[in-house]
Amino acid sequence: MKKLFLVQVLMVCFVVAFGQSGKLKAVVYDSTSKTPLELATVSLFNLDSSLLTYQLSDKNGSVSFDKLPLKNKVLISISYVGYHTYSSLLQLTGRDSLRVHLSLNTRDTSSVVVTARIPVRMNGDTLEINPAAFKMKAHQVVEELLNQVPGMTVWSDGSITVSGRKVQNVFVDGKPFAGSTDPRIATQNLPKSAIDKIQLYQEYDRENIGKPGQQQADSILSMNIKLKESAKKGYFGKGAAGYGTDNRFESDLVMQTYDKKSSIGMGGGYNNINKDIGSLEQTLRNNTYRTTNPDLYRVGRFGAGGINKNHSVGVSFTRNF
Repeated sequence: MKKLFLVQVLMVCFVVAFGQSGKLKAVVYDSTSKTPLELATVSLFNLDSSLLTYQLSDKNGSVSFDKLPLKNKVLISISYVGYHTYSSLLQLTGRDSLRVHLSLNTRDTSSVVVTARIPVRMNGDTLEINPAAFKMKAHQVVEELLNQVPGMTVWSDGSITVSGRKVQNVFVDGKPFAGSTDPRIATQNLPKSAIDKIQLYQEYDRENIGKPGQQQADSILSMNIKLKESAKKGYFGKGAAGYGTDNRFESDLVMQTYDKKSSIGMGGGYNNINKDIGSLEQTLRNNTYRTTNPDLYRVGRFGAGGINKNHSVGVSFTRNF
């Protein structure tokens, strides 16, 4: 049941539409047993190595692409856990078909090296997303990456859905980021360049495990963002200040530093334009690096009497033992 849902997440491929388009059908087999391989990742790339589209093979080992750039050369890459990766240059002619037999990687059947070319793969019951496969600027954040994955949507309030199901938990290296229960502080601040991979999996209510009738609806969807080793210790911050007529002013400053075991968050603001500053967590969330859909909770209170000076400062410290 877990695999079935996660496969549905990415069975809808994304493509670029052209005036003329072609189709490609591929079937993936085990080279020894000749049986089809389900959940193999089949990726198509332009000659400049940018990702064109991808799919996961069905129970018959099949994938089917349409709206492909006709008469263009594309690079096809097929990967499966524990098998050698197949790569080849393909000339699209219209209605192409391909049968590929993958051979076992006998040197190491317990794992597979994930190259930068593989956008997604199934690792047991976990769907893994590889940020390096998506053409993005290094400073773009996790939210902007997730919006490029078929079936995934990041809404204006920062919530994440996968094929209509809400992601209930977002962790960074298996724990809440910076000690906050608000996942947006992670998804709206961590850049693509810091991410090793993103894991999507289902968890079941432990109290109901083994009970008859437990279905997919009883599970919750969770996400884990694995940082690169070089990014497990770092800091980020943001500051702003403004001055206008009649001596009106405002200022904001936030700073977050973290390592493998602890994190410190600091934030505050001061203004005389009747603008609410909010809590420390709100301040951290509002001063993020995402480029779209900023929060609008911090607007002036036009109904407030007189000219009010608002100031706030906060510090949080979290350590995992």
